[in-house]
Amino acid sequence: MGTFFEQLRASLAPEFLLERELGSGGMATVFLAHDVALDRPVAIKAMRPEDASAAAVARFHDEAQTLARLRHAHIVPVHATGMARGVGIPFYVMDYLAGETLEQRLRHGALPEAEASRLCDQLLDALAVAHRHGIVHRDIKPSNVFLEERGAILTDFGIAKRLERHEGALTAPGQLIGTPLYSPPEQSAGREVTPQTDLHAVGMVVYEALTGRAWMLEAPAAPNWHGVAGRLRVVLERALADSPAQRWRDAPAFQRAWQAATRGPSLGQRVRPAAIAAALLGAAWLLWPRGGGGVSDLRIEALAAGGGSQVALLGDSLAAFIAQRLTGFPDFSVAGPGQPGRARDVVRGTITAAGASLRITLRLRERRFTVVTTVDDWRTGGDLLADSLLLRVFGGSALDAEVPVRVLPRGPEGLQGFLVAEKLLAASHWREAYDAYDAAITLDSTCWLCIWRHKETGRWLGQSDDSAGIRQALAHIALFPPGYQSLIRVDTLPLLARFDTLSELHQRSPAFLFGEFRHGDELMHRGPLIGRARGEAAQYFQAALNLRPDFAPAVEHQLWLAVLEADGPGAGSALDALLRISQPQQLTSGLPEMLQVAFAWQFLPAAEAEARTRAAMDEARRKSIGALDVGARYMNGFMVPHGAVWIGRRLEAEPRYGRSALIAQVFGQVQMGRFEAAARDLDRLGSKYPDPATAVLRLELDGVRRLFIEPKADSAPTALIDDLTQIGGATNQPVGLRQRARWLAEIVNCRLPVHNRTGEPAPGGAYPAVLSRLLLACHRAEAGRVQEAVDMTGPLTELTAWPIRGFPAFRTMLHLLRADWLMRTGREGSAAKEMLWAENFDQATLPSGDPQPMEVDWAFRPWARWRRVELQRSSARRADLCPLAASIERVWRGGEAPFAALADSAARIGVALDCAVPVT
Repeated sequence: MGTFFEQLRASLAPEFLLERELGSGGMATVFLAHDVALDRPVAIKAMRPEDASAAAVARFHDEAQTLARLRHAHIVPVHATGMARGVGIPFYVMDYLAGETLEQRLRHGALPEAEASRLCDQLLDALAVAHRHGIVHRDIKPSNVFLEERGAILTDFGIAKRLERHEGALTAPGQLIGTPLYSPPEQSAGREVTPQTDLHAVGMVVYEALTGRAWMLEAPAAPNWHGVAGRLRVVLERALADSPAQRWRDAPAFQRAWQAATRGPSLGQRVRPAAIAAALLGAAWLLWPRGGGGVSDLRIEALAAGGGSQVALLGDSLAAFIAQRLTGFPDFSVAGPGQPGRARDVVRGTITAAGASLRITLRLRERRFTVVTTVDDWRTGGDLLADSLLLRVFGGSALDAEVPVRVLPRGPEGLQGFLVAEKLLAASHWREAYDAYDAAITLDSTCWLCIWRHKETGRWLGQSDDSAGIRQALAHIALFPPGYQSLIRVDTLPLLARFDTLSELHQRSPAFLFGEFRHGDELMHRGPLIGRARGEAAQYFQAALNLRPDFAPAVEHQLWLAVLEADGPGAGSALDALLRISQPQQLTSGLPEMLQVAFAWQFLPAAEAEARTRAAMDEARRKSIGALDVGARYMNGFMVPHGAVWIGRRLEAEPRYGRSALIAQVFGQVQMGRFEAAARDLDRLGSKYPDPATAVLRLELDGVRRLFIEPKADSAPTALIDDLTQIGGATNQPVGLRQRARWLAEIVNCRLPVHNRTGEPAPGGAYPAVLSRLLLACHRAEAGRVQEAVDMTGPLTELTAWPIRGFPAFRTMLHLLRADWLMRTGREGSAAKEMLWAENFDQATLPSGDPQPMEVDWAFRPWARWRRVELQRSSARRADLCPLAASIERVWRGGEAPFAALADSAARIGVALDCAVPVT
């Protein structure tokens, strides 16, 4: 290590403390280091100075960028990259993998079949992501695969190729890229490499894992298959074909075939008939899709068998296998043999053995599908038949009128891409589904459903509004089935009309999965803006699950809603359901981690919540989920501000999260009634990240407090108005920021006048129309025309976050003003309903940048709840008031004196209502 180690250690300190060398190869060395900020071990890969040619440095940078683009549980994640100070060599920081490599493990012999099968599945899962990003690894070998508790981790993308560009500048003519012993034929010959090159390499690695023997040392012309089960050999032989054209089409195709081959024993094994029967019946039970006794689109009946007792056992198993392959598509439901309920169409068939051959025939209406395979390879035959049925179902003549066949891809490749995306969506793999829909659109740009689903998936991921996707769907709306037409129009409607349309759709098509799910989604996120209790969403999520019990997005949203509603038992049940139908540890949206953290801060003691939060953050980092600050800011939406502040404190030191982490803390402190602490956090925010918008945010929060929470009649807010007016008149500031400050100054002056009013502002004025309308209504209310103010601001309650994202305090001002006006007209019930607005979860994008309207709403949610308690104490049910009082006491306990006093008042109300006694 010597001088280079010492120089590098000095260069990387104090952020990273280099400890020892882990290994060296090629042109770089890997070191174990300690990440001081995060208090965890990491691995740092650095190029050796003597090898740092221009081409080598370019390739090293390329490797870091490649890994940074790939976020997957089975690909080693890169956290940071840079140039070592003083040494002038590139490095990057990745997870420290404490496990052994596959090469080290194989020194002790071959892996058990189950372990080798998991290895294959995980490597293919990782490559599917890499290939979707246009990256070919080119150096898959046992030494580049680590075996960790979480499974196989693929490393060393140092010679990976990006398919979208020519790499001649980084590779010398005639240079052999890769490791000779693990280079597929075309790579060894210096020919073009493709994703199929990686699949061949996986085949070689898995062959060695199963046998303990290297493929290239086994004379591939006549390999020794001893130690490889026949059903696995069929799959590997295709992967190891010399010609790329003869191999599996892509990693998902290889993976599906492999998964099918590894499910249970084959009929070719010499076991007693009773054991075969038990195994097949058990497999059939596991494979049958779970569901109720509703109406399915298709039933797969047990196949009539001929040719011996062993083949007869396949009748149920093969039908169950095909039913399982057809399960998981949101627009189409399938029942296996023996399941209850009716079906619109039935598939029947026969299975006959003749020697080593197996002939399987299925019949659906007038169509017949036949495949000839071997007894050992019956699952592959089942795959082919399932694909044929899928093409029939989603082809030009649909079996179900609601299957949107006219807006699907026209060719088999595009259709296959669409079906892959559909299954990913149904399993809540949001990010992967989004990418898969994008890939399907690339294959067929006329897949209008792909475009609309891509837009919807992006919305659920919290991305910006995809107006282009909406326009394309609207342009082809006549091609969609009626249910989809209603959903497409929903995106163009204001909130009241949106909910009317969804209610009509529910009445007209109660069996339309996406109609029920979207209805619940809208109610949970935006219903409170128009006075609808978000708890109403529960019935629609349940309706979606009655239609598709395995539709993971509905279960996730059930869990989300239960945590929002502080329903501990409901949240526990939803989490159990999610674990049954999905694998949250493999989901990369970050949603499972966020919900677990919110659950912990909502229901568990602080010490346990902190421990679980650390574990969830580590899991998110392991999966390369980058938006940890989003989770911190969402905690305020779950009304667990202590969690927002705790997470924000730990992320504040990280440059990528610092500003957002401070914003999370500011809103958390306000929600807890700690305005002085919020001011200190705003000072740190302004100092570390200078931005005039920070000063405006401070004044907005102070303005809401002065106007609605602690109005002081004997103290006119002169300084507040003057500060806002000064910012509003600063010509060196952006126009939008000046408008924001001037408008707030006018609203404050309208309510607590400092300067003489000059009459109503001119319509349109110097502000966007919605701001001018609320200001005009304020002036009319102060002039005694209160009902007119209420009427003219009614349409403003339908504004979602997107059009007002530049004025984050606008919606809070709107609803607090309207509630005040409604009380002045004697309508206390309506005023309490208005205060529901703060329960919204309506976002424009993920909260990682500037403050959003919903975050200001959340900051004052405890105040809105307190006003609801005051207004409804004599009229509302104890079951409604007790949770409100309890949440107020929990959040404001420990706040500044006025809020701590209100927490005491809430506690006394809880005692008076006998809230400690369960409601029956």
